[in-house]
Amino acid sequence: MNKLGSAGKPVAGGWWSPDPADETAALEEAHAEQHARQHEAVESAEAVESAEDTTSTDSTADGTQAIDSDSGESDDSSGGSTPRA
Repeated sequence: MNKLGSAGKPVAGGWWSPDPADETAALEEAHAEQHARQHEAVESAEAVESAEDTTSTDSTADGTQAIDSDSGESDDSSGGSTPRA
């Protein structure tokens, strides 16, 4: 079998010799942990984005008009503007 092995990627190391097995295992573990942290960050960002989408409603529970926090304007379509607090 060649240096690519069955996974199709080269063994970590230099040009002339591979890294020791324990160093290669530690490197692969670090890569897996980094990938997991990045995956969690993406999921967290998507959850926040999704929560922001569901919290922007046309009116609140007491019937008053909700204010768009990005623009400071009311979601009221009557043309009136509510000042931002």
